[in-house]
Amino acid sequence: QAGLPRREHIFGGRDDAPTTLMIRNLPKRFTQEQLTQELEGIGLGGMFDFVYLPTQRGSRFSVGYAFVNFVDATCAEKCLVALQYYRFTASRKIIEVSVAHVQGLEANMARFQQEALPTAQGH
Repeated sequence: QAGLPRREHIFGGRDDAPTTLMIRNLPKRFTQEQLTQELEGIGLGGMFDFVYLPTQRGSRFSVGYAFVNFVDATCAEKCLVALQYYRFTASRKIIEVSVAHVQGLEANMARFQQEALPTAQGH
């Protein structure tokens, strides 16, 4: 399908293979906790250590995308595969996943320090 990154170009044995993904087309009434539960429910529990779902200022509604950092590139690749053609609960939109510009737990924590909540996985 057009628009989906070719996995072998992203993850194929590279030392700098990505661990942070941007997930788009999330329901507007989705919370960070719901996203975490949904990811765990599709078999990704214990594979990620950071979740950030921005919300609109002055409301609790999401802006429709999130950043998730995985413990390694293999786990990130599993997420990319699991979310192809996926629809989250109560949504008609198909999820889109891409490699985030900011990579790694430390870099994401520094960037989103005031707003993000790290997950408790692996700690």
